[in-house]
Amino acid sequence: MTDFGPVESHEQALRRPAVILQIDALANLSTVVVIPLTTAMRRATEAGTVVLAQGEAGLPHDSVALCYQIRALDRRKLLDKIGDLPPDRLD
Repeated sequence: MTDFGPVESHEQALRRPAVILQIDALANLSTVVVIPLTTAMRRATEAGTVVLAQGEAGLPHDSVALCYQIRALDRRKLLDKIGDLPPDRLD
């Protein structure tokens, strides 16, 4: 879970799940690269998205990873770990 806080326009905002997309070699940075998730399943048909099923990686709802909204966040905005994606979903 992350806290994207208030943002501008069409950016994903507020508290929501996100996928951390960063190699361990960058673990000492103060920022982390993330992909925000949404439960708005209508977004699943957009290019640059990946559907994650309820229960996958501990998700409470079917979700869509908005890969075209990748961004760096301050590590302090990481709230709770809810799960891990299986290795085959990281390809």
